[in-house]
Amino acid sequence: MVVSRHGRYRFQTGMITASLLQRGIKMKDAVKVARAVRDSVSGRDEISSDKLSARIESVIEKTLGKDAPTQSVRPPNGQSPVPLIETSRGVYPFSKGVLLRHLGTAGLRLDEATKLVARVEAWVRAEVHQNLPEARLHEEVATLLRQTHGDDYVRRYNLTIWGRQAELPVIILLGGATGVGKSTLAMELAYRLGFAWVVSTDMIRETMRTVISPELAPGLHDHSFRGIINVGDALSDPRERVLAGFHRQAAQVGVGIRAVVTRAVREHANIIIEGTHLAPPFRQYVPAGLDAHVAGFLLAVPNEAEHRERFPRRAQTQGKRVAETYLDAFQSVRWIHDDLLRLAEEAEAVVFGNDTLEGTLAGAIDFLSQELPVEEVEPAEWVQSPPIEPAVPTLLIIVDGMADEPNPALGDKTPLAAAHTPTLCRLAGTGGQGLVATGNGREPASTDEGILALLGDGSEEASHLGRGLYEALGQGLPIPADAVLFRGNLATVADDGTILDRRAGRIRAGVEDLLADLRDIPLSGGLVGRLYPGHEHRIVVMIQGAGLSAAVCDTDPGDDAPVQRLLAARAGDDSPEASRTAEALHELLAKAREVLADHPLNDTRLAHGLPAANAILTRGASMADRRPDAASRCRGVMVSGCSTALGVARYLGMQTAKSPHMTGNLDTDLDAKFRTAAELLHEVDFVTVHIKGTDIAGHDRRPLEKRDFISSIDAALGRFLESEGERQRLRIVVTADHGTSCLTGNHMVQPVPLLLAQWDPEAEDVHEFDEESAAHGALGVLAKGELADLLGITRREDGNLSVE
Repeated sequence: MVVSRHGRYRFQTGMITASLLQRGIKMKDAVKVARAVRDSVSGRDEISSDKLSARIESVIEKTLGKDAPTQSVRPPNGQSPVPLIETSRGVYPFSKGVLLRHLGTAGLRLDEATKLVARVEAWVRAEVHQNLPEARLHEEVATLLRQTHGDDYVRRYNLTIWGRQAELPVIILLGGATGVGKSTLAMELAYRLGFAWVVSTDMIRETMRTVISPELAPGLHDHSFRGIINVGDALSDPRERVLAGFHRQAAQVGVGIRAVVTRAVREHANIIIEGTHLAPPFRQYVPAGLDAHVAGFLLAVPNEAEHRERFPRRAQTQGKRVAETYLDAFQSVRWIHDDLLRLAEEAEAVVFGNDTLEGTLAGAIDFLSQELPVEEVEPAEWVQSPPIEPAVPTLLIIVDGMADEPNPALGDKTPLAAAHTPTLCRLAGTGGQGLVATGNGREPASTDEGILALLGDGSEEASHLGRGLYEALGQGLPIPADAVLFRGNLATVADDGTILDRRAGRIRAGVEDLLADLRDIPLSGGLVGRLYPGHEHRIVVMIQGAGLSAAVCDTDPGDDAPVQRLLAARAGDDSPEASRTAEALHELLAKAREVLADHPLNDTRLAHGLPAANAILTRGASMADRRPDAASRCRGVMVSGCSTALGVARYLGMQTAKSPHMTGNLDTDLDAKFRTAAELLHEVDFVTVHIKGTDIAGHDRRPLEKRDFISSIDAALGRFLESEGERQRLRIVVTADHGTSCLTGNHMVQPVPLLLAQWDPEAEDVHEFDEESAAHGALGVLAKGELADLLGITRREDGNLSVE
């Protein structure tokens, strides 16, 4: 230990070396002397600082001779011939080079900047007889700059110094496809603005790969433009598959981006984040509650040939980034490039065509000097946040059609009241109950309307988009912008149009073969009809072409129609577009009946006593261009085997998860759904599990099966909670999208039960959970959209959703 009047500190050989280097001693000699000093004091418990200094001088003289430097190469303070500038970080010499860089960044030519620097230096030397405050220096520079070049140059100059003085940290987000020049521009901006941190989203992704396995997030472990490899086969169009994979990876990396932003704000560090994974609107990367100055923009290379040529040039200076890797996938890169431009257009984000570094840098500086409040005290008003992580990890279980009415087959109990539900009763013993209104009070909610009422903001707009769009989104189909979409059922219909079975016996096997010749049907007027298989009897009907409308009435009369007959396709209004669409639908359904009537699979079904799937019923017409904009976002993941539920989730901006074992029926693998939820809850804090089988049993009027299936859900939930027992703060929410009566087979108008509880493995209290107990619960009756508020999923005025 070295003992001085300032205290005790451990002897460090490296500190001796550093002090010798400051005296002008060569590195090799400094290391030699430091080692000799270390060896000379080895074995001693302590030495005074004076004796150590004497020992060092003695070793220097013995090792290097009397000609060794004896004082620091730095002149003493106050003797510098250069004027000193006093800053909040200390006192520094006036630097003409730094000022020249600031003025160049502001837009001055080199000769103009050099002249102005000379004037500033003359002023500093003439006016200053002691340390000059930094603010006074910048004030004089701004005055001279305004006199000679104008306010725009002053504003850009202020940007170069503002970041270091701003009360809040500055976050600059720079997006764009691979190969457009983001990294180069980011480094140049950091140099010009004095930012210490530049982070690439590729580095964030690489870090996330070390903690998230390929099994859990396979799309995270490849290039951003190779998402096509890991995206489901349902997306037949290569472009759609690439973009689906890219957006999935971007959403995953977005978690890491928000973490980096949070760390930068917490440490008050100015930072530039650049990368392909950054997409407008840029405000989504700033978690709620963080105060920061934020600006974001996009780079693009409009000329496709120029974009391609950049990769070989980049490989010459970055040997590890082999050009062929990117050229082989250039089409995918370009698809992502154009999709980012689409998002920028929707968000009205600034886009710079990166033709030359100098031109783009000048444009970026000018944009940042106007977007950031370089002359304001308060941060820009738009710096708001999208969703933050929930305070409590939450599992929302939507049991489709769970609510019911008393049934004689169950001793005048509902299936929920009659089921064996010890897990739900334990949760009810510690939680609260109530009801949720998912319909409008006059008509029962459909599945899509009910889920929107639970997860959305309660607005009516999304409820009228049409079932066809949600079904297509849920199946991951490519959706052309000029298409009309319908939810379809394969059905059994008599020759006179009487509907014998609206679901063709819930047909499963052979649906792909049934529709094989109906994938691409030419229609009159240059239109095209397409049929896509879904789950069991459900299909998507698409008509594509110009001049179409979603104002077309259902051909499906519905379960509760007094007369079960196939309805004619007819227009819903007087527009020529509606008439054109209705005529096309009539033509498509007629051709489908011809193909299905002669299909050998139907002959086989009839021979085995099964109903033939010989017709198609349609409902829920919707235009493909009614898809939401990028601002309509809901955090979390939905686990489901129902394409409608998955479609609503994707419409809301949620991620989705499913497997072949997760069906939309009573044979679904409940444990697989809860296992998936458990894995996801280690990565995200809001997971929804949607279970369809209860609704199926209700429609088929099977109260015993519905009761037993609810019991199975309860048992699977219990196994999940026991295995996740360490999650002391896990919040469980159980509700339904609507009720389905086993007496009538129809959806019900009444509000549905709600259970909200925090899992406590030590809790012993139990309470009934059914329609009656929920009606008397402390939570009362929640309107559409209020459950989202209760759980902390709220839609702000800017259109984003926030999970708190």
